[in-house]
Amino acid sequence: MPCDLMGKKNKTPAKSVEAQYSLAASFRRNGKLQQAIESYLRVVEADPKHIDALWELGLVLRSVGRNQDALKYVVQAVMLEPLNGELLGDLGEIWQSAGHLPKAIAAYQKALELKPGFSRVLYSLGCAQIESGEFVPARASFEEALIAEPNWLEARHNLGRALYEMGEVSAAFSQFERCAGLTERKKSERARAMAAVVVPGVPEVNNEKILAIRRRWVETDLSLPQDVVNSGVRSTSDGGRLRIGYVSSFFGGANWMKPVWGLINQHDREQFDIHLFSDAESTTFSSIEYAYRRHRSDEFHNVFGSSNDQVARLIRKCRIDILVDLNGYSKAQRLDLFNLRPAPVIVGWFNLYGPSGLRSFDYLIGDRHVLPVEEERFYSEKIRRVSGSWLTFEPLRNAPDVCGAPCLADGAGITFGSAASQYKITSDVVKGWSRILTESPSSLLLLKNKHLASATSREFVHSLFENNGISRDRISLEGSEPYLQFLGFYNRIDVALETWPYGGATTTTDALWQGVPVIAFDGDRWASRLSVSLLREAGLSEFAKTTLEEYIRFAVELGTSAASREKLADLRSGMRSRLKSSSVCDTGRFARDIEELYKSISRDHLG
Repeated sequence: MPCDLMGKKNKTPAKSVEAQYSLAASFRRNGKLQQAIESYLRVVEADPKHIDALWELGLVLRSVGRNQDALKYVVQAVMLEPLNGELLGDLGEIWQSAGHLPKAIAAYQKALELKPGFSRVLYSLGCAQIESGEFVPARASFEEALIAEPNWLEARHNLGRALYEMGEVSAAFSQFERCAGLTERKKSERARAMAAVVVPGVPEVNNEKILAIRRRWVETDLSLPQDVVNSGVRSTSDGGRLRIGYVSSFFGGANWMKPVWGLINQHDREQFDIHLFSDAESTTFSSIEYAYRRHRSDEFHNVFGSSNDQVARLIRKCRIDILVDLNGYSKAQRLDLFNLRPAPVIVGWFNLYGPSGLRSFDYLIGDRHVLPVEEERFYSEKIRRVSGSWLTFEPLRNAPDVCGAPCLADGAGITFGSAASQYKITSDVVKGWSRILTESPSSLLLLKNKHLASATSREFVHSLFENNGISRDRISLEGSEPYLQFLGFYNRIDVALETWPYGGATTTTDALWQGVPVIAFDGDRWASRLSVSLLREAGLSEFAKTTLEEYIRFAVELGTSAASREKLADLRSGMRSRLKSSSVCDTGRFARDIEELYKSISRDHLG
């Protein structure tokens, strides 16, 4: 910049600064963002206290992904005008985009102190709270935003998300259904998808409604099923072996995959070629450290980040005969892959405990416990059943040892427990568990899941039990831990309580292997009977009841009978031997069952 005779910098005239600012604003309005950035920089260089230029420069930088640069200028603007609620709201959004959630939430809260009821900031605050796992305050934020703007689809949808994670499943479903009914297809698609995801856990719906809700999303928002591209003719060079492809986003999970590895480890490679299609970001063959025993002929394909079209082309290239989806609605965005028909036969197993609603799914694999013949009419797929439990599992070799029963300690009562996800602990479940605690007054309840790491979530859950007459000293609430440390949870409980209508599978296999029986009941749908299948095949049928009332009475009996303590202790010490001698851990037999199903299916479809 030129200097005057006194050695001082010439100041840019105010008119020139404002002209440059107007030019920058014009570039921004017309989408010429790089020119806008350059012009705004000239303004703030000439006038470092030009609040509007600092503010707008930050917004443009954020829009092109330069969040750290954006923060520099918006923070300067806030320092100049700290009582501007709109400016603080924008600062919060930039902090959030940069991944600094606590700072974003603090900025939003300050903005709302200055401008109460500011709906845009309430919405952004709710989104940051959801991202932080703070679902209880997120609910309040979205509810307040909707007071000002009742027709705000995104706010109502996210309110449903927060409610669902809190266990308010019926209220969440109502919000998704309200959004799904809007006439603008693109805007309402996410709500139809979420309704399809959560519907098996909604107490008020029946099997017919579950199928209808899933079909609505599939037929409205997914692509139409294509014809089969593969010829189905197998190469003679592989000895006529069937090529089986397994699709999962969770191959690297320590806790989820015990039934899956129990099958894959036992597959007969003389008759089957195994392909794993992994949809997890960092999972590789070498990173699967818990239960998979790699076979030299197995092929691993990381498809994370690939489009459905790209994955379908890879599956066709591998000439897969039977493609098995292990995700179901846990990765709903991948379901459209199967409408591309990348393999002659598509099967759902493991994570699909309800109808898919897709015509492209040919079969679902279950067992006699989870799906009675009379309920098959509520499924769009053909049902095939294995002889034992469809969740037959292989235990972890490095699981901690089983400890003695807590109820044998001096003066101890029975400690019930659950490691169910919070969204499964509905108001009906709290009411039922409260009855058990009320009628067995010396018993305690220990709950553990990731949401309970939040103080607001713990306060919410305590309030639910208090509304049912259960004081806080009867309930212990804990957040999650790394998996092997988490298994120590079962050293502190005597009996696990199942949730309904959405039960557990992983948590039940964990509990049983750690010596803890699980009380469950049949319920009215497949999702309710996951534990029942395991219990009956493990020789623990007395813990698998037919009705909720029987479930509650049995738990109360265990919680009040002196004889139950020795019974639980004996059961605990012999549980692993019991499981090993039962069909529920006979993965060899299970693999032969599945392989016979595959062969039968191939004869029907591949010739």
